[in-house]
Amino acid sequence: MRRSGVAQTVTDSHEQTSPAPPVAPYAAQALTPAPPATIAAAPLGATIAQGPAAQTVSSVLAPGVVVADRYVLEREIGSGATAVVWRVHDRQLRRDVALKVFFVDDVHGRKANEVSSEAQASSWIRSDHVVRIHNACVDAKLGIVAIDMELCAEFGDDGAEHFATELGALVPRARPTHAEVREAARWVMEAALGVHSAHTRNVFHRDLKPANVLVSHAARRAQVADFGLAAYEISRPDEAGPAKARTVAVDMSAGRFLAGTPEYMAPEQARGVPRLDPDGNPQHRALLQGIDVYGLGAVLFELLAGHAPHDAGPDADVMTVVAKAAANQVPFDALARRRVPRRLRAIVRRALDTDPTKRFATAKDMAAALRAFLDDRPFPGERGLFGALYLAGRRHPGLVASVVASMLFLALTIGLSTWRLRALDAELDDGDRRLAALEAETTRKQQEITDLQKRIVENQETARQQAQAAAESAQSLADSLRKKAETAGSEAERQKLLLRAKEASLQAEKEHGKELVAQHETEVAQLRFEREMALNEQKLKHQQETTKLHTEQAQSIQQLRDEHAKEKQRIEGEHAKEIARLNADHATAMKQTDESYRRDIKRVEDERDKLRARVAQLESAPAPTPAPAPVPTPTPGREEPPRRRLPPTVR
Repeated sequence: MRRSGVAQTVTDSHEQTSPAPPVAPYAAQALTPAPPATIAAAPLGATIAQGPAAQTVSSVLAPGVVVADRYVLEREIGSGATAVVWRVHDRQLRRDVALKVFFVDDVHGRKANEVSSEAQASSWIRSDHVVRIHNACVDAKLGIVAIDMELCAEFGDDGAEHFATELGALVPRARPTHAEVREAARWVMEAALGVHSAHTRNVFHRDLKPANVLVSHAARRAQVADFGLAAYEISRPDEAGPAKARTVAVDMSAGRFLAGTPEYMAPEQARGVPRLDPDGNPQHRALLQGIDVYGLGAVLFELLAGHAPHDAGPDADVMTVVAKAAANQVPFDALARRRVPRRLRAIVRRALDTDPTKRFATAKDMAAALRAFLDDRPFPGERGLFGALYLAGRRHPGLVASVVASMLFLALTIGLSTWRLRALDAELDDGDRRLAALEAETTRKQQEITDLQKRIVENQETARQQAQAAAESAQSLADSLRKKAETAGSEAERQKLLLRAKEASLQAEKEHGKELVAQHETEVAQLRFEREMALNEQKLKHQQETTKLHTEQAQSIQQLRDEHAKEKQRIEGEHAKEIARLNADHATAMKQTDESYRRDIKRVEDERDKLRARVAQLESAPAPTPAPAPVPTPTPGREEPPRRRLPPTVR
């Protein structure tokens, strides 16, 4: 057993019997902690505590010794710098318990009163995850003060008794496996539930660390130990063993004190806090809750990272570690290197936040977040559809697999339809481009043909006109020559003129024939032109009809697109409704689970209240005075009552 290090004097009200829960042993006058520079600037009076060593206590105690005429020592479980834990037999109630023995100079002095008051305060805590305190006793003859507490031991399959293990001994040095990560989260969740139960009774730990959390051998159940059992002092853990552990009492300026283990201190705790009053000041209560939440985060950090948040090495000075804790220089990258799940890293970061207001408001909230991580449920306030679907898949793989398969099928169908529509669009666009190019080329050629036909008609008309003019000129010449021949003086001249007139008439007829041919060709060209114009009109009409068909086809495709969009929207709406239904079913299931869990917890607490009332009734009954007898020694033949398997205990 290693000394955890934090306790302090309680008020006189703890020594009085009262039906109300005891006020935690932290009365205060101010809330704002000193700045980090106070550690270096304030005159610190650090003195090594000169209390008796554990070996001095062990020299007084031995198997068979009876403490307070009630507890028979049987076996030493562990020892520390100021106390020794023994496995003892309670002769009055005939049961086996753990007895934590403190050696004091005066059984009626301040230290004895502190132990009794703290035992009374801790006895009010009722939780399966807190080591229970039964009684506190004083043995003036031996000069010791002892605390009767729950024996954290179980019997294994081999019949041997196995004591609970400190959580610090279970810290993995290598990268933790998936099972180890989940087990660490479960242990800290159980410890957080125990701490929350203590907070409801105004009891605050202020020194949470792996050494103060015990894990049972078979059930692997975590229990928090040492609630308020140490004074204003700093306990420095030592890897070499409890014999070398040192306790330093530090009194800072301005009425502030350091209390806790530096490697696991919250920043505001390392800067020094005054005496706080959680019962009368809600802000003081929130500050103490934040310190314990930070301690839970520090325990989880060490279980995942393999070392304390403010670990400075075995040779570091105590105040150096305190200064590091005040700066809150936590190496969170160690969690990423060990491949700790992202959601669990987020829990650790929030619990170890420098600002107490950004941490979990209570230890119960941290336990709920860890439970959500273990159950693959979203944290309270966590958002994200894909993250929720992933966690739902981990909880209900069959249902989510069917939903995902349906979604994939719908997505594949929609994808194929979209691909087909895009292919049709591409083909239509390509056809439109080719049709436009062909229409442009046809129009150009038609225009060229039209221009050529116009020129041909014009040329034919020009040739006809020229032939007509030549025929008229030749006919005029023939008529002129005939007139001259009629008036010619000689026959030879007349014959010559008639011959020339005849030649002119023949030339006129020839030109007239050319005119007729030109006129015929002009008419043919005109007919061809009219025919081409008719063909062009037919082609234009055909193009218009083709364009109309393309337009109707495009409208049909657009209608298909609209129907596809409506179908897609309908499928998405059904998918959203299915997801909403799954979320509603999940919320209903979680609500039912939470209600069932609360009913079970209430039922267990009621049963325990009845058992405690029965135990209190038995304890209040007058016990028979034992006859004077020499100190008994344990013998193998001593008849003992049957022993029950008990959960783990504190040191």
